[in-house]
Amino acid sequence: MKQGIINAPKRILEGKIDGRCGRGRRRQTWLGNIQETSQMKTYEVCETALDRRRWRTVTAQLGDGMAPT
Repeated sequence: MKQGIINAPKRILEGKIDGRCGRGRRRQTWLGNIQETSQMKTYEVCETALDRRRWRTVTAQLGDGMAPT
């Protein structure tokens, strides 16, 4: 038997099927969501996350729908 046929059930279970790309929307990343909501660049998000108090303030404002300017 060929190796591909033996591993077919495992590949199907894991969702690794050859062929076209998956359907639907692309998965959103955590960093992408933060950047989109806060309108901050990657380096700004990283710098802000280093300061715990500032990060909590920013994320609390995002939860209220108020993006920092």
